[in-house]
Amino acid sequence: CDVFPGNRAQKIAEVDKILHLAQEYKEQQRTGQLGLFSAPKSASSGVQELHAYQQLEDWTTKEKLEKEKEAAGFYLSAHPLKSYSVLNWLPTKTFAEVLASIQNINSLQEPLVTCAGLMQTHKTIMTKKGDKMAFATFEDLSGSCEVIIFPKVYAKVEAMLSQYNVFMVIGHVDITAQQSCKIKAQNLIPVELLLSDQSLIKRLNVVLPEYLDEQLMLQLVPLLKPGATSCSIHFKEHNQWWQLASSTSVALNEPMLEGIAATGVKLVLEM
Repeated sequence: CDVFPGNRAQKIAEVDKILHLAQEYKEQQRTGQLGLFSAPKSASSGVQELHAYQQLEDWTTKEKLEKEKEAAGFYLSAHPLKSYSVLNWLPTKTFAEVLASIQNINSLQEPLVTCAGLMQTHKTIMTKKGDKMAFATFEDLSGSCEVIIFPKVYAKVEAMLSQYNVFMVIGHVDITAQQSCKIKAQNLIPVELLLSDQSLIKRLNVVLPEYLDEQLMLQLVPLLKPGATSCSIHFKEHNQWWQLASSTSVALNEPMLEGIAATGVKLVLEM
């Protein structure tokens, strides 16, 4: 449990040693004999300290969630999607919102949507022409969705389906499926690659608050490091919003984006 001393990585790494000490301590309590190297009591608490962990960096949130699912069959700490802060700055729809949007649709045109989801299962089949395609089940915090991956898209993402499990799902909504969310994938992009592959994000949009001060601008400028992604600044003047394209492209990474978001401005990543 996380409320006890030591992080999860330390506990797992030293579990055998801890079990041995526990058995030894139990035997000492039974016989009333103390070993030569019995642990002393803490001067501050008076509680006997049987074990002190070696220094070891804790698992990342993603690693914790993966191990929780492996051990318990479900997630205990949080949903995996919450461990990807980049999703906070992408204009995505939840699967529930996608389903609700087609309930009263009058058009025959299938809407194009962008969602983020955790892949639960995928089943590969062969078409009559001998091409591979797949049916995948994704979930987000609002519900689940069936994603149809046709041969052309499947050929691009086949290897990724076994390497990653959190994807950006871009595709057209099946408007004939009124009771469940179904998306015909145009592209599947592993969320982990969004910031490492500079070609995936076309533009960083920085939306300034309506009331600016010099201090905010002094905070922002050093955070925008030169890189390969276009950047636009959005601001309001005379009750009208304006967009100013930066002459310098910027480098995208989570610390930089989190730093900008911490100043209070709004960020929107355009794919």
